[in-house]
Amino acid sequence: MLEDLLMTFTSLIPSNGAFGSGREAQPTVLIIICCTVGAVILSRYTGNMGNLTIPVNFSALFIGSLISNWALGRLHLPIDRVLVQPLLITLVGMVAAALCLMMLIKSDSGAKV
Repeated sequence: MLEDLLMTFTSLIPSNGAFGSGREAQPTVLIIICCTVGAVILSRYTGNMGNLTIPVNFSALFIGSLISNWALGRLHLPIDRVLVQPLLITLVGMVAAALCLMMLIKSDSGAKV
């Protein structure tokens, strides 16, 4: 089901685009989708910076996922290397970036971590 959803998103990307095409584009689209959803969720736990809250959260999560994909990209796990491994590595980087962001930017609201 997730693979079908990602294939639907990647079919909208031109074949000569910067993201690649077909199954090559899935990790990039997956990173963008996960960072967008994560930024919205993380905005509840970080301080309110007005209109910059979600873009700062998105940027931190995106940078964390890119660094983890770069650092752990050559890791060989006995799982699907096209969809599951990039998802796992992306989530590891996003969790590390989210924890750093929550420590640096304290929440003003009553939300507890």
